[in-house]
Amino acid sequence: QGRGPGRLPIELGSAAMEGVDSRQVFDGRCEALRQLSLICRHLNSPGRRNDMRLQRVNNEERLGRCPLYINTLQSLPPNCPFRDEFDQNNPVCEHPDDYCASIQDAVLFEMDGPVFHVPEFQPRAMPSIMDLVKQQPPLWNSCYTVATRQSPEGYLRRVVIVLTGDQPQDTFEVHLYINSKFPPLGLSAARTKLCTTERPVTGKQGAAAFPLTVRVVREVMGADAEGAFDHQPAL
Repeated sequence: QGRGPGRLPIELGSAAMEGVDSRQVFDGRCEALRQLSLICRHLNSPGRRNDMRLQRVNNEERLGRCPLYINTLQSLPPNCPFRDEFDQNNPVCEHPDDYCASIQDAVLFEMDGPVFHVPEFQPRAMPSIMDLVKQQPPLWNSCYTVATRQSPEGYLRRVVIVLTGDQPQDTFEVHLYINSKFPPLGLSAARTKLCTTERPVTGKQGAAAFPLTVRVVREVMGADAEGAFDHQPAL
């Protein structure tokens, strides 16, 4: 929504077969990789930073410029946090160095996110928001599109939550990024970043330039968004 040349739902034609490689490769892939091979060209747009092409190179999968290592349940380390939710049709993967909860999670992270950064977004309810990085969707009873990745040692965990933009009726995107740190010694910490495809209002600054985004955040996050925009100019 808003990043590729098309809109949801994606309509597939004969050109979709361009990213499929051979029939043998297609049939040997899991369901999530098959879907990605059909739609990956729709995920690219002129001027974007990341390459969303899925390719088989020397018998290994590559998403863009980086290897995409597909795990089986047997190949996952015992302490991998995504073992319990493992789905062989959309398996845990490594890209480029982190564990991603699924192939779809890796794709959502690689797509860069919306183009405008809403500055200084910092909710008061950070302790409860940090808890979100360990929860399963839906979050706030409405957010089903959530991507999670974690460093191999388990200290760093990153989550992106789509607040709006994953349904056909949505007209713009809002993504909430949470980077959290859980060191074995010392204090836990988290940083948030709010991004949107809403074009800023001319003459406004800070959150005031993104009134539709602010409305979505407050409606979706409820009490967890309390104080997030208090230090910004009046909306």
